[in-house]
Order: sequence, then C-alpha cells, then structure tokens
Amino acid sequence: MVHKEGGKAVSNIKQTKLMKNETLHTMLLRINFDIDNIIKIISSIQKLPNSKDILKALPTGMRVSYSNNSKIIGGALKLRYNKTKDLFIWQNYDYSYNARIVLRPTKFEKTYATGSIKSSFYKSAIEAGIPENTLFEMVKLLGFSVDFQRDIREGDTFEVLFSKQIDVLDDKVIDTMPMRFLSITLSGKKETFFEFKDKDGYTRYYDEQGKSSIRTLMKTPINGARLSSRYGNRKHPILGYNKMHRGVDFSAPVGTPIFASGDGIIEIEPLNGPIGQKVKVAQLATTYGSEVPLAKTIDGFVRPIDGSIPAPDNRTVLLSGFLEGSNVKSVDELVSGIDQSRAYEINVKFVTTAKEIDEATASLMRMPQ
Repeated sequence: MVHKEGGKAVSNIKQTKLMKNETLHTMLLRINFDIDNIIKIISSIQKLPNSKDILKALPTGMRVSYSNNSKIIGGALKLRYNKTKDLFIWQNYDYSYNARIVLRPTKFEKTYATGSIKSSFYKSAIEAGIPENTLFEMVKLLGFSVDFQRDIREGDTFEVLFSKQIDVLDDKVIDTMPMRFLSITLSGKKETFFEFKDKDGYTRYYDEQGKSSIRTLMKTPINGARLSSRYGNRKHPILGYNKMHRGVDFSAPVGTPIFASGDGIIEIEPLNGPIGQKVKVAQLATTYGSEVPLAKTIDGFVRPIDGSIPAPDNRTVLLSGFLEGSNVKSVDELVSGIDQSRAYEINVKFVTTAKEIDEATASLMRMPQ
C-alpha cells in the first residue's frame, strides 16, 4: 500500500495492540514516535470523513502494525480499527503524512452445521463450529418452545444452515447472517423452523405448519442453569424473613449467556386514579450493539433494519450475587447521618437549656418583694 501510494519505504515492521485506557496519542508515544510525527499522523487522520468518530471509537486490543521513521525509512501505521476496514497512515518524502481507509477483502460462505448434545447445548454448539452470533440466534429462537433446563437430554441433536462473512486475509469469521434453517430433535420430537422475510424486510421464523417461532415469553432465559429459588414463600436473602417470591431465580457459572425472556409493555396504575385503570408508560425491548442501524417498527419496538442480530457487547460484565445497584454512596450517607444526628442533639440541648433559663427567670419573677 505504502509503495503503491509513493510513500517512503518502510522496514522492520513491528506489531502492538491498543492498551486499555490508551489513546492513539499515548500509544504512539509508547512505541517511540516523537511529538512532531504524532501531530502529523493525527492531523492526517483528521482530514478523513468521520475522523472524530474514528478516533473516539478505536477499540481496546486493536491490532497495530507500524514502522518507526528514520532518515532513510518512512514512518507508517496500519490500524485494524474495524472488522472490515484498515486505516493506513504513511510518510511521504516531504515528511508529511497521508491517511486512507481501505476495505479488507471478505467472502460469504453458506455453512451447514450439525451436532449432538453431550453436556450442554451451548458447549456442544460451539464444538460443532457454530459462531457465537448464530448460537445466540438459535437460543433466542428456540427459547420460546424449548426449556433449556428441563427439555435438553444427552444425545439430542440439532442442525442449522447459515451464512458467515470471512476475512480473506486472516481466514477468520468476522460476522454472520441470519439463519436460513434451524432444527432440533429433543427426545425424538423434532422442531423445525425456516427463515422468512416479511414485506418490511424483517426476518421472521416459522415452523412447518406456518406458525411463528415467537411466543409470549421464553421458557428459560438461561442455558444450563439450576433453579436456585422457586416461586412462592421463601426466606428473603436480604431482609431475612419469609416473604412472597413472585418469580424464579436461576444460578449458572460465570460467562453463561443470559437472554431476555421477551419484549414487553410497562403499565402503571396511577395513584388516586380509578381502580383497575392502567396506563401504558413504555415499551420494553432488548437492543444492543453500536453502529447497527435501528428503526422503530409499527408495533412500537426497536429492531435492526435488516432483521439481523447485532454482535454481543464485549464490555458487558456478568456478576454473581445480587445485581441491585444504587447511586447512593453508603459512606457519605453514613457520615451525613452522623452529622445530622449530632446537629439534632445540639439543637435539643439548646432547647433544653433555653427552657431551664426560662423557668429560672419565671421563678425569680414570682419571688415575694
């Protein structure tokens, strides 16, 4: 690329990655570019369309190839800032820098995968070579008709037909397309679903009888979990006394994918309003993934325009235990409470002292002349 564009020759190409909390500027300092060259490199990027978005969104772990400049050798960088794009920056003979975005060569392949469940559906699907994006699609689709906690048995089988986008240079899967076909056989009973695009371009799945795969709620929002707390009265884990538990809790190893059981509507009964009157206040739907064009459909839910499922957000963290959060700082509130308590005690003392002085004054005034 550099030779083709007429830049200075490069040599001794080295590799690095963008570290956590690093900017392009701090990374260039770390790999021994001087301030003058750093300014020229960043200025060359700023001439590109959407340069601000590019510089803000450089991902942690981004692969970087570089050549440090010298009197003979030109400075150069290749940033793998996007799954399908590379950013090239190279030095010219007049010591200025140019930047260009180049599309990486990719190809699409239709893939048929099948497997037999051994210990868990998730693990068996990964072993069958199914990418995580497609696996999440499978679980989301099957979750309305399959209870992954109770229905899965060793020896059950599955098969899926999907397309994947492959980076030709790295020979790695970088994206997947919506499934064309999915089938699972549980204890001899077969469930089969086929892809169909509606008139608005959204992808839907239907079984052999033409029934939609979508039901009201998913049977189980998590695969391979144990039921740690059932519906009904139980000892509250925080309050310590028996209380009605209007739900079920699942426990699973760290890293197990969790799925929303379904879209929904949030309704409230207004205070002092007519008994039984409910007011719709919001639509609830699960969306994730940046750089994914979304649109609000006629039913009020937000979905990707092409009907695909965006890639999972790797910044999401799964925590065990109670997931309730609060914006209250307990230490600050404790100190504030102590201060208020002390102020109250002082005020009480002032009032008591004032009362004693008042009573003493009144007593003196009642003394005989």
